[in-house]
Amino acid sequence: MVGGGLTIGGWFAGAVITNFVGKARSILEECHELHGDVANVLFNVEASLVHLQAVLDVAERRPIVSDKFTGWLELIKGIASDAEELLDDFETKRIQKSLQNKVSGVLAYLMKNLGLVDDDIYRLKTLLARLDKIASKAGNIFDLLKLNDSEEALTGFLPKIQPVFLGREEEKDKLMSIIFPSVAQTEHFAPSKMQEVLWGTASVRVVCIVGEAGVGKTTLAQVIYNHPNVKEAFDLKGWVFLSQKFDSNDLLKNISRSFAADQHPYDSEMGPEPLQASSCPSDHDISSIIQNNRFFLVLDSAKDNLQHTWKTLSAKLTGAAAGSIVLVTTRSEVIAEVIGRLLRMKLDEGHWRNVSESEWWDNYGDLAITNPALPSVTVTLEFLSDHLKKCLGYCSMFPSNYLFDKNKLAHMWMSDSMQQHHEFVYETREIQWFDELFNRSLIQPTVQKNKYIVNEKIKEILALITQTGCYTVEDSTRPKANLYGFSHIAINKGDFDVSMGLREHTKARSILFFDGQRTIKLNTALATILPQPSAMRVLDLSCIESKMRRPPDVIRTYSHLRYLDLSFTGITMFPDSFCGLHHLKVLGMRGCRFREMPRAMNKLVNLRYLYAEVCTLSLIQGIGQLTNLQCLQEFAVSEMEGHRITELKNLNNLGGHLCISNLEKVSCAKEVSDTELSRKMYIQKLVLKWHPESASSDSCMQVLSQLKPNGNIEDLEIQFYMGALFPEWIADNRHFTILRYIKFSGRKILVKLPPLGQLTHLKILILQGLEQIQCIGEEFYGSYDRVFPSLEVLTFCDMTNWHMWLDIKQKQIIPKIRKIVINNCRRLSDLPKSVLGSLKELELSDCKEIFRKNPKCLEYVNILRRLKVHNCLGITINFPSQLLASIKVLNLQNCEVCFQGRNECIGSLRIFLTIDCHEKWWNWGWRLVLGSPKPP
Repeated sequence: MVGGGLTIGGWFAGAVITNFVGKARSILEECHELHGDVANVLFNVEASLVHLQAVLDVAERRPIVSDKFTGWLELIKGIASDAEELLDDFETKRIQKSLQNKVSGVLAYLMKNLGLVDDDIYRLKTLLARLDKIASKAGNIFDLLKLNDSEEALTGFLPKIQPVFLGREEEKDKLMSIIFPSVAQTEHFAPSKMQEVLWGTASVRVVCIVGEAGVGKTTLAQVIYNHPNVKEAFDLKGWVFLSQKFDSNDLLKNISRSFAADQHPYDSEMGPEPLQASSCPSDHDISSIIQNNRFFLVLDSAKDNLQHTWKTLSAKLTGAAAGSIVLVTTRSEVIAEVIGRLLRMKLDEGHWRNVSESEWWDNYGDLAITNPALPSVTVTLEFLSDHLKKCLGYCSMFPSNYLFDKNKLAHMWMSDSMQQHHEFVYETREIQWFDELFNRSLIQPTVQKNKYIVNEKIKEILALITQTGCYTVEDSTRPKANLYGFSHIAINKGDFDVSMGLREHTKARSILFFDGQRTIKLNTALATILPQPSAMRVLDLSCIESKMRRPPDVIRTYSHLRYLDLSFTGITMFPDSFCGLHHLKVLGMRGCRFREMPRAMNKLVNLRYLYAEVCTLSLIQGIGQLTNLQCLQEFAVSEMEGHRITELKNLNNLGGHLCISNLEKVSCAKEVSDTELSRKMYIQKLVLKWHPESASSDSCMQVLSQLKPNGNIEDLEIQFYMGALFPEWIADNRHFTILRYIKFSGRKILVKLPPLGQLTHLKILILQGLEQIQCIGEEFYGSYDRVFPSLEVLTFCDMTNWHMWLDIKQKQIIPKIRKIVINNCRRLSDLPKSVLGSLKELELSDCKEIFRKNPKCLEYVNILRRLKVHNCLGITINFPSQLLASIKVLNLQNCEVCFQGRNECIGSLRIFLTIDCHEKWWNWGWRLVLGSPKPP
């Protein structure tokens, strides 16, 4: 038996109670009720706060064996929950009253107690009396605990770090050599020559990474998966996490989804999965998906049952192109590194002694024999601050192998009031908390962008040693008879139309739904599950696989709701009554299609994050009244009142990505200046977009001149701008202090480029579809002695009239350039020699005039590592011997090349990709003609 358990939630309760007592004093003073017995009660409570918080701090870091203390702590948490609900009710009344009276801004905040009646004051006094009775016992709690808390406050945040892959270089190199056989072995990835195959077919090779828990198998697989050579060499990539129980249909479905997600990544900060089942190919279409395509598939955390489904899977994969890879990791109980991360966190002797002498090492007895990781994870949790324990405990209710989004999880934490936000903070502390858990290896990354996972062993141990207040209802387990003790509940069942005992559970704070694909009448089933009334803060319906036309009506009664995700539910209407959810901070409606939105949507005054497609956002009238919005990914300008560009004027808290589209519908330049775009200091990426055919040159230039963003912007993209020139602010180096990315596309009448070479921090520049640009030279470089001092990647695409790229020897041009891409620039006749000398990657496609006019241009490339040449038939391309000595990856398609020197010149070549090679002969070396096969 375990001797005790860690408690979670005391810190949170203490913070809530402290906040409540402060607001109670303010309310009572304003209502002239702070006298007599009420004043004495409030004084006693305030005097107990310091002692109360001290007890909670100790309790959160030690095993608790006292039933008396546990009961007292539960009473404190109950008081905190009731206090939150009471203050929520007060705030709701204030918002309703201020909206009725059209009071806003500072005046509305000052009238914070507007609308309170005698019954509200009575509820406040009653709750204070309860708190006084419970808090008065805090002074005796130390005698019950009999523990000495460490004086060290281990609450500092770790710095944000990027994960670094160390110690497995030999294994990585071996895997890469298996995946990419050397040129000496084969020119076309001949699979029959490889011996490291466990299972396989004529076209597919299977490689296994086998190791004990914690040795880094998944990390190694991720390094291989994300390697640039893998990205370039394979047509399809997929990653599938294998759960404890799955059948062949589940496996095929997940592989299909994974391939689709890699081809069409869903770059969202909110939403359950990259692609929903409805948008994925059928399981039976996998054969057609991979037909004649080379794929790279990772099956992570494979168990013995994979062998039972392998016959079915291998039959589906037989049509793939030669060189396809299935990489399998097995025995992946990754947990041993956790305690190592804890000890590396601090280097002083005292901290190491605290860890090594922790009583948790000896607290489990025989239980630690069957679960060796139990003591180490418990010690790690002991040295977590309470808010981190609560955040990690929240993850314990997610289904097995559920991949969650970083920002979505942080939004849930925020909505559950794990931190009291008294003022605007763009980068919330919840993001910092997430990063700290990630740095301690308690949250782990996956190969999918911005998707993470908590190891199943960690979740099991969390459930065993802590009181997380979280529970998951699943088909595989019999639900508990009484769920009242759980505040956060996940329902992961195929059929929701069963009794779960949640209807009367009015204290549930979070309910998350998963699966539900066998539910016939979804709305009816949800109506019988969802509690009424409720203290709900978080409700997520986005992972339900059945569809509904309208959300459950009971949601309108959830006055405390902060987080509501209806994404991908299939709803076609948003009820007017939902506009009364005045505490709502996060609203997800991705994948939903509406004909109209309620006119009162702008009454959701506390809304911070609104996730929906632009077709939905454009239906919201007067969105500019939602002044707390921090996320609005696209605003489509309209000529109708309530949808003009001036709606952006007061949305100064917007951050992250913002796209302003339909700019041709701006009526006058004065409207644009009123948006005050320069005041929006939290925007990191800005996209300005016109319709490609409907804007005149003069109006475009006038509008763009007034759209100067804040100098803190990092990425700038301008699409279909029809002006002949750019305004001066585009290249203002003193204004843009951290601008690192620029993309100009679809400018059909632009005749002159701005002096972008003056932007000292620019790292990536993409110019696409600039049809009228003929020469790039002095006007592009600017007047500085160092041109593009930080630029690393330069791309030119679809510039049909560009024929000259001038070199300027007296200036230092692009000193840090490492990659140049030129695609479909058919008149370009030369490359600047000063730029070629430092290149490591060069991609040329549909630009054979470069080789026709200057056949020796590649002689100036000295340290090139990757070269791609496509679609340059009609001219022989000479590859000098010094180029072959340095290059590692050579990708040729539809071109004729002549290699100078002999085989020994190919010193570094590791990957040689060709398409339709049909002729090969020697001439001072050897020659390849690559193109369509000759007819027989």
